[in-house]
Amino acid sequence: MISPAPDLPHQDVAGETYFQTRQALAGKSYRAFIAPVDVRLPKAQEADDSIDTAVQPDVLVRVLLLYFWVLLYVYAVT
Repeated sequence: MISPAPDLPHQDVAGETYFQTRQALAGKSYRAFIAPVDVRLPKAQEADDSIDTAVQPDVLVRVLLLYFWVLLYVYAVT
């Protein structure tokens, strides 16, 4: 089953959140991304090639020095 595309108010909020986050992180060792980007979530001690859980957050921040993902989900109130 395919999920429907996000509506325009949702896209507006996600886009603005990405824009403001990217501006706030300028010159820092973090980087903002906007969907679609797969974030793979391993279970405890799961090998990389066995990971079968992935999410696509609307906006996320990668901490470049620590190599972990901080997920920021954006939901528009419609």
